[in-house]
Amino acid sequence: MQKNAVLILATSQAYFLMTNDVRTDAILTSCVIISSWLFGTYFEKGKLKNLLFAAVLLV
Repeated sequence: MQKNAVLILATSQAYFLMTNDVRTDAILTSCVIISSWLFGTYFEKGKLKNLLFAAVLLV
């Protein structure tokens, strides 16, 4: 449960910063959204490939 709370907090702060910066493009926003979805899937199903793909998209 704490992992989900940390994930939600981290992604919402990042999204807030990205939407206030005019230099941020759509590709960066989509990578953050997809990685958030993959992190959520990892926490639900526990598959390591979801965690690896989410980490790659965040880099």
